[in-house]
Amino acid sequence: MTMPRRWAEGGWPDFAGRARFRRHFSFPAQLDAHERVWLTFEGVHVSADVTLNGAALGHSANGPFEFEVTALLHSRNELLVEVEGPTDGGLWGEVALEIRCPAFLRDIVSHWENGRLRVSGVAAGCAERLLEWYVLLDGSTVGYGTIEPTAAGTPFAVLADEKSAKPDAEERHLRVDLVNGGSLWYQFDKLIPRERRQEA
Repeated sequence: MTMPRRWAEGGWPDFAGRARFRRHFSFPAQLDAHERVWLTFEGVHVSADVTLNGAALGHSANGPFEFEVTALLHSRNELLVEVEGPTDGGLWGEVALEIRCPAFLRDIVSHWENGRLRVSGVAAGCAERLLEWYVLLDGSTVGYGTIEPTAAGTPFAVLADEKSAKPDAEERHLRVDLVNGGSLWYQFDKLIPRERRQEA
């Protein structure tokens, strides 16, 4: 079955059980010394066992998951994902390789609070010094701080000081940057809906 896909999308609408996804891919990219490669999955229903080039990466259940795979990659690679699920089971969303610096952002969440934007997330990985994080809304910086990333993830959060500058816009542009000195190490970029307010 083509990866990623739920059973029904692959022509198995009544199937429930275990299926194996197999994909071959090349990786010709030249990495800088500080760069790492992550294999990312947007989601699975219900569980998955992942193997890359014969090495077991781990077991995951539901939701997004990822593995650092830099040392396992060759010029030609084989990815196996064994998925167990009910009739609506399978892999969904994107399966991708991401090249990251040693520290990166994850679990970024945003929501409106009375015209102000609250953004939270974690900085994961490692760095030899404190890193800087910036939250930008429609190109304007609305949050800033320094952070020491950790393997488990160091949390950060900000309630934007700036009131909504574009109250009539249907979408707002949210960007969160993780910066090491003058180098951008990670960037989260997303269009978010404007705040919906209840009429009195």
